[in-house]
Formats: sequence, C-alpha cells, structure tokens
Amino acid sequence: MSIAVGRFARSTLIILLITVVIAMVADQIVNRLGLVDNSGLYAHPPNFSQWRHNQEFNYLFQTNDAGLREAPLPRTKPPGETRIFVVGDSFTEGVGIDNEARFTNRLTANLSASSGHTIRFINGGLGGTGPRAYLDVAQHISPSYDIDGLLVCVYANDVSNMSHSRWSWYQRELRTFFPTIGTLIKKIKRDRDHQTTTEAQTSDFVSQIANHAEKKGIAVERIEHWRANLPPDLLKAAQQQRLNPGILAYPLLKPNYYTHALDGAGSDGQGKMTNYFSALDALVQIGQAQGIPVAFVYIPSAFQYDPTRHQSGEPWAVLGGKVRAEWLREDALIQQRLKAWSTQRQVAFLDLTPHFRQAVQEGAARMTFEIDDHWNSKGHHLAATVMGDWLRQETVFDDVL
Repeated sequence: MSIAVGRFARSTLIILLITVVIAMVADQIVNRLGLVDNSGLYAHPPNFSQWRHNQEFNYLFQTNDAGLREAPLPRTKPPGETRIFVVGDSFTEGVGIDNEARFTNRLTANLSASSGHTIRFINGGLGGTGPRAYLDVAQHISPSYDIDGLLVCVYANDVSNMSHSRWSWYQRELRTFFPTIGTLIKKIKRDRDHQTTTEAQTSDFVSQIANHAEKKGIAVERIEHWRANLPPDLLKAAQQQRLNPGILAYPLLKPNYYTHALDGAGSDGQGKMTNYFSALDALVQIGQAQGIPVAFVYIPSAFQYDPTRHQSGEPWAVLGGKVRAEWLREDALIQQRLKAWSTQRQVAFLDLTPHFRQAVQEGAARMTFEIDDHWNSKGHHLAATVMGDWLRQETVFDDVL
C-alpha cells in the first residue's frame, strides 16, 4: 500500500469515527431534550385524533397507541383469533372514509362470519408513503401484534415514490442506528413541506406553482396552458384548503408521474424499479424470518380501469398530465414485472385491475371520489369482495385461516 493511499484510508476512517460519535451524542441530546417523539418514527403519531375534511369527504382520523389508524388492540392475541397485518399507502389507510367502510374492516367482518372465528385484518396503512415505509411498519410494528400473516398492498404509484439513488441506504441506516436524529430530520422536512404547501394554498396558489415550475425549467408555454385551463371551482377549493393542491399542481410539475410509475419511464426509472423490488424482497424476508406467510395485492390507478379519467375535462388531462389509453386494456410494465417477480419468488399475488375493469364495464357506480382518485366506499367494498374470494379460494393463508 502506498503512503498516499494509507493516509487517505486513515483520514477516511477518522472522519467516519468522528461522524458516528457526533451522531450518537446528538441523538442523545435531542432525545433527552424531548425535541421529537420517537413513538411516531415508523407510523403516525400515537393516540392522535383529527377530523379531516374537504369538499368531497369528512371523516375521523384516529390512531391507536402504535400510531396506526386502527382500533386499540391488545398486543396479546386472544385465543381462537387469527391476525393478518396489512401494509400499504393511503388506499389501505382509507383516506376519505370511515374505518368501518375500509376493505380491511370489511374483510374482518366477512371472513370472520364465514369462518366462525375471528379473523382480524389489522390496518397498517400509511398515507403518502411507499414500500420503504411498508417495510418499516412490517419490521418494527407488526410483530408486536402476534400476527399470523402479512398482506402487502402495493399501489400503482409506488415506483414513483421510490428513491433511485444508490445512496438511499444511508437514510435507512441513519434511522436504524440513530432513530432520534432520523425522526428529527423527517420532522423538519415534513414541517418545511407543510409550510410550502400552506403558503401556496393560502396566498396566490397559481403564482406559487408557476414560479416553482419556472425554477424547474418547465417551458413558459406549458405554464401558460396550465394557468389558462385551471378549473375555477377547483382552484378556489385548493386556495381554501378544501382540495388537495397536488391534484392541480402535479399535472404541471410532474406530468409524467404516472407514466414513470406504470411504465418505468424516465432517466431514473430503472433505478427506482430496482429499489422497489428490493423493498418487496425484504418484505418477503421479514415473513420468512417471522415464520408467517406473505401475500401481495396490486391496487390499480383509476387510469387503468375507468375511461372517464381519460376524458379531456378531467383535471389531470386538461392540465397537461400524461396518460396512455393502453392502460385501460393492457398490463402496464409494473404489473408485468410484479407477476413475473411473484412467480419467481413463489409468493401469492392478486392484481385487482381486471376486477375493477369488469365492474366498470358492467355499469358499476363510480368507485372513486369525483375528483380525488382514492376509493370511495364502493371501491373498498369491491376490493374486500375480490380479496375475500381470493383468500378463500386460493392457498394464500391456508395454514392460518
């Protein structure tokens, strides 16, 4: 080893050791000062209650002592009860509807009635997250409930929510070894994002988003097209905080959001796809480590089954968001990859897309809110029916149900 290389190695090691020591000390200081509550590290704040409403829904959001939008449950499983823990995003959490109307609650009621004993589906959904968060919840929260199986519900946009960077492991390791610092960083980012969104909503929403688009290098013509086509009623609702501002902002700022998610497009698409399946592999490994079966369900975007979402008057289309008509009749790349992956890994997999397409073709009432793409109670009802039939007929959780 040359002298120069030796000096570089020693310098690198010293810097690493100093970084670790500083992080350990900072973690203890932050923890002792009580600047952040670690109990909400992997889920929502525990024992939190809030009425959430906008122009389309009004519901009570309430968490238990684990930070889950779930009823208080004893950690020790009662005799004769089977527990399936469900992880996912806002579709699983049940944005916009009461707990009783969610597919997890319906599965509990339906399968318990048909089996003659309690089969409880514990809702571990976290809105606004992706597979990395599902992994955290499955690893750090689900075992405390003495579960018998793990059901992973992936949504169509999960790939877009993944990091494409090879260095994404750093954030995960930081949170593992220095949880207080990791939580504080997450809290600072969440507060900053909330402040930015609030400012855009309560001041001049259009100017805020247009200025942000200019900084991103978006063409002036596109910005002006977006500005000219903003539906006045939805714009007013967004400014009054009665509508998720992303519904109006994303078509301009991220017009290829769904093409990236469904088709793996974009310069970072392959990196995100790789990290996505790495997270799913880790979820399978968690089940294996706990000795429980793991199954996966794909929740489609409304763009994959509802033709009305492709109409020119819909906010996403009229404001410049990209969609493909093929999504209504074909499998997107993410579905193809999921099916191949599940076969290779020999894990149970259900794609809800054909069932929602069939329901639309048969004239079913709308299964999402009119503007917001989340399922309404009808969407959750169909999902629970299809999942329940699948769980009864297939050998998904045969050993535990």
